[in-house]
Amino acid sequence: MTTDRRARPRRRAADDRRDELLRTAHRMARDGGLDSVTPADVGAAAHASKALVFHYFGSTVELRRAVAAIAIDALDTALDDVPPTGSAQLGAQRAAVVHTLLDAVLAERQLWTDIWSGALRDDDATAARLDEVRAHLFARFTRVAGSSLPAPDDGARGRLDLLAAGWVGFVEAVLARWLATGRHDRETVEAVVVDSLAGLLP
Repeated sequence: MTTDRRARPRRRAADDRRDELLRTAHRMARDGGLDSVTPADVGAAAHASKALVFHYFGSTVELRRAVAAIAIDALDTALDDVPPTGSAQLGAQRAAVVHTLLDAVLAERQLWTDIWSGALRDDDATAARLDEVRAHLFARFTRVAGSSLPAPDDGARGRLDLLAAGWVGFVEAVLARWLATGRHDRETVEAVVVDSLAGLLP
């Protein structure tokens, strides 16, 4: 019992220290991009050693993955926070999902710019997590439309998966270009994304 009581504060202290290092890395990435995040620089900014950063994150890629996950997870959560409405308000509901998407992207503008420019393109864990969020995004729109993805044995599943991948790729390209150039206002970008769904969903 005594050992357990002593272990819990140590575990909490370790979790707190890791969180502090991750918050520092996150601030650095928002200011200077993921390339600015290195164990040495994060350690220096957090008044810790490079060895301590490696202790918690293992490698530079793992550290950057953890930072990118902050933006990815925030988008994933935000998609669930849009309340459903009836089919009579379909257009407004789709617009609300797109608005939420852009809110989440703009909240982590630098991170999404880096992610879409391929900063972690060779990291399988990040790629897998992005694929989950991409599927969630498209599924969110199918739920808005009052439908659902076909069952795995449905012959239409392959076609829908292909359409979903193409549509999400298009949306990412549009948003990445918008973040890079700033040539269009937000309302125009939202309208383009919503309109692009017309050929995919009823």
